[in-house]
Formats: sequence, structure tokens, C-alpha cells
Amino acid sequence: MSNMDFFSTTVAPRADQACDKLVAALPNLHLSTAKDLAVSTIPGRTYKQLFDACDVDDRFAEKCLPPRKQCSTDKNNVEFLKLFGGSASGNTLVFRAKAAVDVDGSPASKLGNPNDQSNTSLFFDEGSVDKTANAEEVSFLVIPQESYRSKRHTFYNTFFGRDSGVKTGDLAVAVYGKYCSFGVVGDTGPEFRLGEASMRTHAELGNSQCDKEHADEHPCLHVKNHGAGKGVDAAAVTYIIFPGTRPAHLISQTVREVTGKASREKAAKFINEFAK
Repeated sequence: MSNMDFFSTTVAPRADQACDKLVAALPNLHLSTAKDLAVSTIPGRTYKQLFDACDVDDRFAEKCLPPRKQCSTDKNNVEFLKLFGGSASGNTLVFRAKAAVDVDGSPASKLGNPNDQSNTSLFFDEGSVDKTANAEEVSFLVIPQESYRSKRHTFYNTFFGRDSGVKTGDLAVAVYGKYCSFGVVGDTGPEFRLGEASMRTHAELGNSQCDKEHADEHPCLHVKNHGAGKGVDAAAVTYIIFPGTRPAHLISQTVREVTGKASREKAAKFINEFAK
């Protein structure tokens, strides 16, 4: 049995009191009380500075990007990247950026696109029907991976997860306009990329990824833009991540219910402390 058997096939934005409160509060967010996320391995530099530089000259942490991987033609558009330290809500990572589309783990990821992976970086706990998250069924955000050494991989010496405290499975929220998606951190991507979310999250934000001719198809095998998805290019999506909050016994059968409830509760505490 697949994880998708547990969920309805139709995804659409819906009325949500928790989302309404979050959307109304975000303009009042006290960014001045938070710290820029610093790069621990490069003294005096912040991650926003690295992403901004990459958008301009295709260099990240002073190293050239690999061929056909360019920020200048696919900008991160990071407006801010802040780490809040709350007495009541705990540490919270908040940033505003673009929103690329992650199809990993979904049936569409198995159609031959070389950029897609059949698994995600989020592995569920024992007892889960699915081993990893399905981007079409699970609401999740993507963070940059930790740097590693390999003959075929540039070592950027950046460790976004370690520096922010964020790991896969941590509770997360994405906000776009009047819509919200409550879920988890479900995948990692290149060190030089920030701002990406699953197909499910995009659908919940009013940006369904199945093309018009196959709008009701499930599973979606005809993803927009020749399988790459149609994201949000502008710095218009706000991401809120709560480090160290991975729920106990996280499994595919209940991931949406469990993380949806818990991330709403964390978001309410956060805005009560930092967005009055």
C-alpha cells in the first residue's frame, strides 16, 4: 500500500483560522529582534550574503557553481533570513524567498528527469508504510544540504542545518499571500539554493502543479513546465521553521495530521511572542 492511499486526491486552499491569524500577524514581525543567520565556517559572513552573491555572479562561498547550475538565471531572491530566539516559542528560523518545486518521492519523480530523486532526505520512523516523503502527498519545505567532500562535488564548507539547528522532520510553515501550508522539513537541496517546497505545499498555497490538461490526475504524472514544476520566482513566500521539533514516531500514515496540528500550535506561539 502506498502513502497516497491514505489521502484524498484533491488539494485546494481552504479556510483556516490559524492561517488567517498568521497572515495577519506577519506584517508586524519584529525582524530587528532576530539575528542574521551566520555562517560558522566563514567569519563575518551571513547566509543571506552568500545567497545574494550567488544570485549576482554564480559563486557561492567564493567558489564557482558547477556547469548548468546557475543562481543568476534562477535566483534565490532571499529578502531576509533570520533566527529568532524566543523564551516561549523557542528558536525559530524565518526567511522570505522564492519557491521552487520539489517533486521528489512522488510518482512524477520516476519519469526520467535527471534532477528528480525517487526518495527524499526525510526518512520516516519504524512502522511507516512509506520509507520517505512523497512530495505530492506531504507538505514539506526544503533546506540546503550540509557540505560534503567528494571528487564529483564542490566542497563549499557551509552547514546550513548545523548553523540553524534545523533537521529533516522539524515542523515548518510556508505562507504565500492569504494561504498557508503547515508541515515539516522534508528534503535537502544544493548548498547554494534556498526557497523550495513540495508539490503538496504548492497546491495548498494555491499553486497546483499538475498541468491544465490533467488537473484532476492522481497521481500527477504531467507536472507543469515539462516536469520541473511552476514555482514562485519572486521573494513572496515566507518560510517558518522550528528547529528541534520533529514529532515522535513520525510515519507516512499520519504525517499530515500530526505535523499540521503541531505546526499550527508552534506558529501561534511564535507570532504571539514576535508579531504582536
